[in-house]
Amino acid sequence: MRSDSESLSFLSMPANLYLCQPILDTSDFHSKNFSFSSQLISTSTYQIYKRYKRGEALKRDGRELLGIRLKRHYYSRLFGKDVLDVNGRLIGKSVDAFIDIKTFRMKGLMVEGGLFPKRIVLGNGIIGKIADEFITLNEPLIQKLPGMKVFDSKEKEIGTVTGYCIPYTKTLEMVHINLYSQNKEYHIPIRCVESIDEIMTLCITEEDIIKENYPKAED
Repeated sequence: MRSDSESLSFLSMPANLYLCQPILDTSDFHSKNFSFSSQLISTSTYQIYKRYKRGEALKRDGRELLGIRLKRHYYSRLFGKDVLDVNGRLIGKSVDAFIDIKTFRMKGLMVEGGLFPKRIVLGNGIIGKIADEFITLNEPLIQKLPGMKVFDSKEKEIGTVTGYCIPYTKTLEMVHINLYSQNKEYHIPIRCVESIDEIMTLCITEEDIIKENYPKAED
């Protein structure tokens, strides 16, 4: 079996002649900006995009997107691995990667199964080591949640995580969020969570939370 340094070596190698940067980048990662915007695209979405746009001239920020030979199999070396926290708890399996279309550096991994009943993105800020058969986080994810800042889909800071609910199914079903504007705690279903890194980002707005009247702690 290869050592950790050997198994990580491919992350610091160029993907091809066009992509001469490390695939896994945390140096310029800003959690607040991590959302499903025009800046990010999944590797699978990119391939679909290429298939239907092949032959068309398309440029974004001076870089010819279709001219970059970004191959899914290069990223697929990260997929199908168990994702564990530092305590060895199974978080899920990695199924996709999200990249910045300006720099083509990876910004997060999508995982499913294990702790989460839905697909969710883990940002690079909490990814630790990547070995041959598994990926480890750099800290226990569950214990990290309380106190975490929460941003809505408009990238507005709306509250903090105060707790969570893991029933007998052993999957994370709800997160408890203290909403600043209401000064109340709401129980938000995990389906409304988009990504987790140094912060938590929701796929809904603050207005959605209030409008849908999610169960509050006192209800």
